Formats: sequence, C-alpha cells, structure tokens
Amino acid sequence: MKRSQTAAHPSYRRVALPVLAALPCALALPLAAAEPDFAAAAASDQAIERTAQATDDTNAGNTGDATGSTSPSTPTGDTTTPTDPTDSPSADGTDTAPDEQPETATWQAFGTCEWMIDGEGTLILRPAEGADAGALGTPGKGTDGIAVWPWTAEHEAILAIRIEGTITPAAGASDLSGLFSQCSTLAKVSLKGLDTSQATTLAGAFRGCSSLTELDLSALNTSNVTDLSQFLSSCSALTRVTLPASFGTKATAMPELFAGCTVLSDLELPAGFGAVATDMHGMFQGCQGLGELKLPEGFGLQCTNASALFKDCMLTKQLTLPQGFGGPATNLSSFMEGAKMPAVTFPLGFGIQALDATGMMSGSTINEINLPRAFGVALTKADEMFANVATATLAIPEGFGAHLTSAARMFAGSSVATLDLSHLNLAHLTQAEDMFDGCKSLERVTLGEEFSFTGAGTQVLFTLPTSVSWEKIDKDGKALGGALPADEFAAGFSAGRAGSY
Repeated sequence: MKRSQTAAHPSYRRVALPVLAALPCALALPLAAAEPDFAAAAASDQAIERTAQATDDTNAGNTGDATGSTSPSTPTGDTTTPTDPTDSPSADGTDTAPDEQPETATWQAFGTCEWMIDGEGTLILRPAEGADAGALGTPGKGTDGIAVWPWTAEHEAILAIRIEGTITPAAGASDLSGLFSQCSTLAKVSLKGLDTSQATTLAGAFRGCSSLTELDLSALNTSNVTDLSQFLSSCSALTRVTLPASFGTKATAMPELFAGCTVLSDLELPAGFGAVATDMHGMFQGCQGLGELKLPEGFGLQCTNASALFKDCMLTKQLTLPQGFGGPATNLSSFMEGAKMPAVTFPLGFGIQALDATGMMSGSTINEINLPRAFGVALTKADEMFANVATATLAIPEGFGAHLTSAARMFAGSSVATLDLSHLNLAHLTQAEDMFDGCKSLERVTLGEEFSFTGAGTQVLFTLPTSVSWEKIDKDGKALGGALPADEFAAGFSAGRAGSY
C-alpha cells in the first residue's frame, strides 16, 4: 500500500546554534564550513579580522613563532570569537532567542492504526506498519456519553478527512459515535476504506460539522447501526447528503438526526428508513430547505417519541405521513411547533395513544389541519396545543379529550376563524385557563352537549374573546337571536345548550 509522505506541520521547534571558540584560522574555517551559510559567513569574517589584527601587531614590533601566531607574552585582545548576543545561550543553558525551524508532523499510533493531521489540515487514518487493514483503538467517553477520539482535541484544525487502506473499530468494539464530531472547519470527506459493517452506533459522528456542504455516505455499511442520534446534527451548511441503502433500517434511536440542517435540500431516504425507530425526537427540527419530504412506507411505525419531530421545519409541498405512523406515539409535544407547510395528512390511528400534546402545533403555519378520528382519546395534556397557529379552521375529532386534564391556552393567539368543539370531552378537565385568549379572528364556535364554561364549584374553565357578542346560529349560519356579550354568555352557559354560536 502506498504511503503518503510526511507533511510539514504549522508549528516550530527551537534549534540552538553552536558558538565557535577562538581557534587558529586553519582550524576554525573547516568547522565553520559545516555550519549553515549565514553562520559560515560570520565565522569567515571573524577569522579575517583576527588575521588582520595579528598582522597589525607584528608590524608594530610584536614577535611570534614561525607559524605567525602571536607571542604568549604579548596579549592581542579578547581571546574569544565575537558573537551576536542573541546567539548566546542563557545562563541556564537554554537559548534566549533561537532561530526557528519547521517541525514535521508525525504519525501517532492508535490501536493497530496511525493518524496525523498534515500541513494542509487533512486528517489521515491508515493501518500501521504498512498493513492493508487496521483496527482503531478504544476511545474515551465524553460527559454526553459520546466517544472522544485522539484527534477530537484538534477538531478545529481538520479541513479534510482521508482513509488509507481499511480501518475498522477496535477488536470487539462497535462504537463509532462522535468519530468526527465538532469538526467545524471540515469541508471535504472521503470515507472509502472505513469499515462500519460491525458498528452499532454512529451517534454524533458528524455533529457540528458546520462547514460541510456535501456528504457522500454511500460507501458505508450501516446494516447493524441501531443508534443514529444527532448523526448530522447542526450541519448548518449541508445541502446534499447521499445515504447508503442500509441507512436507518435497523436504527431504533434517531433523535435529532438531521436537526439543524437548515439548508439541506437534497435528501432521499432509503426504503425501510425509520421502520423500527422508537425515538424520533427532533429528527427534522429546523430543516427549512427541504421543499418536499417523502417519507418511506413504514416510517415511524414503532415510534413512541415523536416530540419536536418537525419543529421549525419548512416545506413547500404537503406533508403526507405514511399509514401506521404515530399509532404507538405517546409523546407528541412540539410535534410541528413553528412548522410551515401548505397542509399535512394524518393517517388513521395517528395519536390514538398519545398522552402529551403540549405545544404540538403551536406557532405553526399550516393551511389545513384535519386530525383523524379517535385522535387524542388518551390525551392528558394539551396545553398550548394550537396556540398562535395560523390556520382558518380546526375540528376536534370525536372522542378527543376523554382523559384530558389540562388544556391551558390551547388555542390562545391562533388565527382560527371557525372552531368546532362539539366533540371536546370535559369529564376530567381541571386546567383550561386562557384557552381562547387573543383569538381575535374567531367568528364561530360550535359547542357540544356536555360543554360547560365552569368546572367544579365556581372555577371558570373557559372564557371567550370579549370583543364580540355571541348568539346561537343555525346550520347555515343564520342568527337565531338572543345575542349576549361574551362575559355574560360564558357565565350563563350550561350543559344542554349545544350548538354553534
């Protein structure tokens, strides 16, 4: 296997230059010639000066031997070779201002592999000692449980990644979490040679790689990966990712997998993606460039945690959730909070086991919201579920709220004009403060037989916007008379006065 050459590293080491003692010219010159050019030139000049001095002294009457050296009884001045003070060693033996020479990057061993970051910022991983394959060492663990690798400390210096030969996890290990996490300047990746066939976790592998624009993962074998948590989280410059056919087919944990990929626009999910996942919290949170999202058949069929799944997600085409999605989900809090899309199609059975829908669609802009029959029959919390929603109509399905205990600010601030609450079950409701607060566009409310504005004792459960008066209307919207200000209407309403107002 061809090895890459050791490359210059952008750091320096200090080199002390030897100081020449005063020697006869015949001895000093050869020694100086072994020095760098600038040192040799200095030594040559100094030798010439000593020769000239000796000639002057002889002319002045000094005696010497046959070789022309001066008499010991006649001093010729300083007996040491003059040097630049900056070249002299300090008293403790260290150089005070040495010349700097470039230091070369060196390979560092890790398991039966070796790695280095070359002078161009490329992290190179390869088998050690000329082998064709090697196994990585065992990484440490961060406080978040994600692995810490030897190059993690230098993550900001990594501009590219290259694998040479074949690299596998440590013998008996399957954890590759955080492999290239937080490489914020990483722009180019080549993973050919990285064997992930035995890996079970790739959690956070590219988390925080905010300079990556494209990523090709097609060479990876992810058929045994069960944990993809935060795999591409916060890759805010990523526009395109190519996934292998096995990606996400065995993963049970997928929270925040694409979260923060704000400009991701080219994403094709393979068949079977998300079929066995139970945790999908925040998977597409903040994805604002997708345009259209096609979810494969079976997606989310076993998902129990779908909280914030599409939070702050922006689509230009209608989102269709596949059949079976959301049936087992118990947590739908912030499911589509802040999302923007023309419409969403919920499959039959969606949310039938959901317990928490707090803020489920709050702050979203969705033209059509049609919840399926039996949605919310198990719900206990629906606080701010539709708060600040920009939509015209909302219909609460039959059976909704049979176990509901809290629905504070459920519709507060929404732009809904028509609200059908005829199926809202109030049997266990104890918290409903400000349910309609700020609903300035509300024109029509349909109430059911069991609807009441008061709970146990004198507790007020509901109030209606006070800017208008309310009166009963027929099915065609014709007023039947008896209009009352909102406060009086709410105070006087009791069970048995079902209808639209």
